[in-house]
Amino acid sequence: AVLNVINAIFVNDAMESTRTDHDLRMQGELEETRLMLERLTAIFDKIESEGTGTGEISDRLFVEQVEREEMKMQFALLGLYYTDGLNFFRLLDVDANKSVGIDQFVMGCLRLKGGSLLIDTNILIEDTRALVLTTSRAHQNAIDSIGKELKGVCDKLCELERDKQERNKKLRRFAP
Repeated sequence: AVLNVINAIFVNDAMESTRTDHDLRMQGELEETRLMLERLTAIFDKIESEGTGTGEISDRLFVEQVEREEMKMQFALLGLYYTDGLNFFRLLDVDANKSVGIDQFVMGCLRLKGGSLLIDTNILIEDTRALVLTTSRAHQNAIDSIGKELKGVCDKLCELERDKQERNKKLRRFAP
């Protein structure tokens, strides 16, 4: 019985320790996210200050700025690695209007942070998806066009068959 009590005390202490560790991890993650938001906002402001001051960053300005070694290092410190600034921009520009605001920039970077090594793969997937959609539309249009042409050929064949049958009827009337 004494061993059961001692065992229960150890189990209880271990569970308390686990709860505390979980709370500490949650606080740490919240703090890390807050710091990342601050850093991303500062990076956005720095890039945007080189532009028109409209609160948006154009694709040209973005690529020009993020290809600089200083910017690559800042993004690397945040856990974002990329090989091509334009592909990085395309992943952030979710509405494809060739500019990103602070919300698209920050949320896009946070989204990519977990899979930052896959940025180029994400672009390839997006390009492939667009290509598949375009190709399937083109194929559907071709199938529709072929269907219309085939219907026209069938209609013409039916018309020729009717004409042939009418001629045969006329010939039979005159035949002995």
